[in-house]
Amino acid sequence: RISNAVASGQVNDEGRPCPQFKIIILDEADNMTHDAQAALRRIMEVYASVTRFCIICNYVTKMIEPLSSRCAKFRFAPISDETQLARLEHVISKENIKVTDDAKAALLNTARGDLRRSITVLQGAHQLMKGETIDGAAVVEVSGEVPESTALEILAELRKGNFNSTRPVIQRIVCEGYNVMALLQRLQQAVISADDLLDVQKANLGNVFAEVDYRLAEGSGSII
Repeated sequence: RISNAVASGQVNDEGRPCPQFKIIILDEADNMTHDAQAALRRIMEVYASVTRFCIICNYVTKMIEPLSSRCAKFRFAPISDETQLARLEHVISKENIKVTDDAKAALLNTARGDLRRSITVLQGAHQLMKGETIDGAAVVEVSGEVPESTALEILAELRKGNFNSTRPVIQRIVCEGYNVMALLQRLQQAVISADDLLDVQKANLGNVFAEVDYRLAEGSGSII
C-alpha cells in the first residue's frame, strides 16, 4: 500500500501550488516488523527523489538501524501538566461536563503527558457517570490504573518484612483484575514519593523494579 501511494500521480486540487514531492506520514511505525521496515527502507531509496517520509514512533529503539539512520530525528517531550490542564479545561467547558479538582489531578496523573489518553479517559468517565459529576475514583476506574491507596497498602506490608502477610494483599489485588505492570509502576511512584526512604534505598528498589519489569516482559507469571 505504501509503494502504491508513492507511485501514484500527484493531485493538484483547484490549481493550488503543489510541491514536487509527496509526503507520506506513517504513525506507530515501531509496530512494524523488521521485514516490513526493511521493505520500507527499500521504498525510501527508490522514491527518494519524489517522496518525503515522516515516520512517527513511540520507541525509536524498535526501528532498524538502516531505517533510522536515513532520518533526521525530532524528539518531543511529554506535554506539561499546565498545558494539558488548560486543554482539558477547554474540553470540559465546551462539553459542559462536571469534573472535580481531584478528577482533574487523576487525569493528569493517569495520562503522564499524553493528552490523547487524558481526553479518552475523560470521555469514558463521562459515559460511566451518565452526566453526573466526575470524581477521582471514576477516573481511576475507567483508566484501569491501580489506586494510590492500594500501592501504599502493599508498601506498608512490605516494610514489615513479613512476606506471608503480604501474600493475601497481593492475591486480592490480582483477583480484582489490576494489571501487574500498572501495579509495579504505581509502586515505583509510591517509593519515589516516600519521604522516609533514603536516595540509596530508592535506587536499590528501582533496580529491583527494573528486574521484575524485565522478567514480566519476558513472560514470567504475574502472580509470582
